[in-house]
Amino acid sequence: MTLTPGPSVSAERRVRPPGFPSQSLVAEVYGKVAGCVCSYPIDAPTPQEEYAAIRPVFRALLELEDLSVGTHYVNVLAVYPEHRGKGIGSRLLAQAEGLAQSATMSLIVSDASRNAVRP
Repeated sequence: MTLTPGPSVSAERRVRPPGFPSQSLVAEVYGKVAGCVCSYPIDAPTPQEEYAAIRPVFRALLELEDLSVGTHYVNVLAVYPEHRGKGIGSRLLAQAEGLAQSATMSLIVSDASRNAVRP
């Protein structure tokens, strides 16, 4: 498995100023994408005027992100089903931890995702 830097996804994720920092890594197995992680530091809460532009279904996530100010936030951690259980997600998360430069990390997961909340 190789980890390669991916493109910034900050402009695609939601309304943010140009140049908003984001780091992404892509895991490849035999030259095919197996998973990815996208993370970035959250230095300040989202300005209230941005809430109006966000669809209501996403506002709860935005509120949770705002509780993560001062952390290195993992926005996306995904591995294709056929590659799960092989340690790829753990390796991607470890790489994101390295990008965090010793900052506290935060990650929002669904309680329906048994693997994400397992001990």
